Amino acid sequence: MKNKETLALGLMSGTSADGLTVAAFNLKNNSCLCHRTYPYSKKLQTEILNAVDYTAPKLAKLDYDLGRLYLNLTKRFIKEFNLKDIKVIGCHGQTICHNPKDKATMQIGQGVFLAKGLNIPVVNNFRAADIALGASGAPLMPIFDEQFFKNSKPLILLNLGGIANFTLVGKNIKTFGFDIGPANALSDTATEILTKGKKTFDKEGALAAKYQPDIEYAKKLTKIF
Repeated sequence: MKNKETLALGLMSGTSADGLTVAAFNLKNNSCLCHRTYPYSKKLQTEILNAVDYTAPKLAKLDYDLGRLYLNLTKRFIKEFNLKDIKVIGCHGQTICHNPKDKATMQIGQGVFLAKGLNIPVVNNFRAADIALGASGAPLMPIFDEQFFKNSKPLILLNLGGIANFTLVGKNIKTFGFDIGPANALSDTATEILTKGKKTFDKEGALAAKYQPDIEYAKKLTKIF
């Protein structure tokens, strides 16, 4: 892809820890030019999901291993799409612990590897910065939603990631949002149990489509929460 746009790259790995998604955005018109997800190995996924219980030396190694992997995959992405003139990279990192009650969070995947390896400014530590400003570190979607929908009619936008959250946004509204409960984190776990570890997520809802929803049980769960 040969282009004259001013580009930003965004890197994201969510709660499922099943891969790194890289996307290129045109900063002039806020459009997504291309994106790709690079799957993690089962070994790496298991490490990430167990990292909350790691010792400091083991966690530090994983932190730096992910940073090197981010660099390699980003180089691959840039080459695959022939991208030029990248001004900035946003790298969320991999969340391994988030405790809004204690206002503490941790993301790993050292951004310095991207910055030094590509000689491009890197912005990371989004959640830590949010907490430092007095918020809870999640969700991060409202700032994105405001950028695209601040002049629209009032909207409630639902984001179903590992955790579900929503944003209220629109003209003459002060944008806000908050987490409302688990989403893919539960469906991924259910899929892994039902398939005895053969699958880690329910692609296109194929597995769920074979069953009928238990509405009454869902109502009971709602009362619990």
